[in-house]
Amino acid sequence: MRNGEMVPVGSAVVIATEIEELRNRLDRSLYELDRRRRELMDVRLQAERHPRVVVSVGLAAGLLAGGIGFAIARAGTRKSPPPPPISRVRSALRVALGEELPPREPETPPEPPALEKIFVAVGTTVLTAIASRLIQRAFAAQAARAVQGR
Repeated sequence: MRNGEMVPVGSAVVIATEIEELRNRLDRSLYELDRRRRELMDVRLQAERHPRVVVSVGLAAGLLAGGIGFAIARAGTRKSPPPPPISRVRSALRVALGEELPPREPETPPEPPALEKIFVAVGTTVLTAIASRLIQRAFAAQAARAVQGR
């Protein structure tokens, strides 16, 4: 019954067929969307498809980690802040008035601790090995695709 009217039996079959076709189309669409979602979220597959991006991201992450490590190491060896402006003015007045200032000894940065040197050396070696393997994998995957595409 549609709006209180009787629907002929033949049209009920047509409507049921249309409903079934729509369900099938919807099922196919949902299956395709699910397949695409899985494909998009598959990191290994994306790495195989886009090796240059993986290498670039790896190198950027390595540089970022190295920069952070360097900043942390540097923060521990940093000396006191520069003198306040008044002492610079005082020094300029002494020079202008001809008073002799004691000679300044050149400041040499302190030698980093042995543990820091070891950390930097190991970190550099590990990041270099990782970057090298990523580059090798990227070019090997690209060569394999080129051979398959012939």
